[in-house]
Amino acid sequence: MKHLLLLNFIFLLLTGQAFGNLDSYLKEVKQTNSGFKSSIEKMKSLEKKKVEASLPFEVQVFSEFEWLEDKGPRLNPIFQGASREQTSMSLGFTKKTRFGLDAELSYNSIREIYEGRPTSQFFPVNDYYTNNVTLSFEQSVIQNAFGAQSRNEEKAINLEYEAEHLISEREAVQILVTAEKSYWALAFNEEIVDTLGESVKRAKAILDYNTKRFNRNVVESGEVLQANAGYLLRQLDYEEAKDNYTQVLKDFRSMIETSQKITPPLEIPSYEEALNYEIPQMTQKSANYLSRLRQTKAAKARLKALKESAKPDLKVYANLVTGDIRANYSEANEGAFSTNNPVSTVGVRFSTPLAFGKINTLFDAYTEEASATELSLSRLAIDERVEKEKLTKRFKDLQARLKLSQDLELAQKKKLENERRFQKRGRSTTYQVLLFEQDYLNSQVSGLRLRLQLMNVYADFKNFQRLSL
Repeated sequence: MKHLLLLNFIFLLLTGQAFGNLDSYLKEVKQTNSGFKSSIEKMKSLEKKKVEASLPFEVQVFSEFEWLEDKGPRLNPIFQGASREQTSMSLGFTKKTRFGLDAELSYNSIREIYEGRPTSQFFPVNDYYTNNVTLSFEQSVIQNAFGAQSRNEEKAINLEYEAEHLISEREAVQILVTAEKSYWALAFNEEIVDTLGESVKRAKAILDYNTKRFNRNVVESGEVLQANAGYLLRQLDYEEAKDNYTQVLKDFRSMIETSQKITPPLEIPSYEEALNYEIPQMTQKSANYLSRLRQTKAAKARLKALKESAKPDLKVYANLVTGDIRANYSEANEGAFSTNNPVSTVGVRFSTPLAFGKINTLFDAYTEEASATELSLSRLAIDERVEKEKLTKRFKDLQARLKLSQDLELAQKKKLENERRFQKRGRSTTYQVLLFEQDYLNSQVSGLRLRLQLMNVYADFKNFQRLSL
């Protein structure tokens, strides 16, 4: 397999598709994985969508044009004329503030033409313009008191988009964690397959050795049967490892969304590197926790806004209208901006809902929802703390076992080298060397599997970290 992988690696180097280390692989995942790219694009869109919350407070322009022709029946044609034509136009600006004050400034022009109405001292003209400027203010006093409802609605929208943004970030982090695990799974299983392949060869050599000795009546048939069982067991492990390698290879390729059948050799950490890994800082709140926190705050803001909307509506308003009526448009237009003939209005408007029972039910529902999200947040904080503690404990335990595995592998290596020296001096047998080779290969496989477990746990730590692009 090593020769095949070497050829694959050379081919991939020539075609520019090699992923020799984890960083280059994760970089490719970020560039090609559609799930990751989708999460990033969604994060960008949600960041832009936050402007929606402030849109109600932006200045808005409005305009209106209307033409009317009235030829309906008249009770008094002398005063009403035979027909009336009216053309009206309005242009203005409105502004809603965060403290509950609404303002409107508009320019209005109306032209009226009467047909069949005689001019007199009562009706000096039958074609005239009424132009005016209107300035209006309206202040909420009880419902949306000084903008409480508006501000809470704005806050809720912002928090909801932030929560969605964090959810997408968490999805992106999970994809990278999965990709990292697929990298380690492929890298270590590649070495495990090679090592077990060597173990199968040694098991076959032991079987052949015992078979020859049995044929020479040196050993009993039980030795051959035991060697054959050992050989079959090694074959079973080897085939299982190859099947597992095939599966993790598919996972590896799926993360970069390629159907290439060639995969380069990957890098794995040595014992020393794996033992020197330190538990990363996890003091920062995870994206999952922060998204739930935003959702909780949004629910509270929605509840406050709802309570405001159900209050009695008391508004104080004031209008100022300046204008003039002239037969000539330009003269009427000049008068529209004059304060010689102002019209002022000050008033109070009050209304209140009567469905108190339904409103209280709705209050209860929102209150319970806010309480539920708070409980969920508390539970999540506990779950994450426990999960961090479990991962930390497992990581330390694996490092301790890995140190023992390293010592065992070194001891097996020294034992094998010593036995080979004895064999050269005629003080040991080939059979004994083969057995010690198997022991050494077994310790290597055990060390590889422990390092894989350690790297998977190390990858899981990143579930509690924020996305770094």
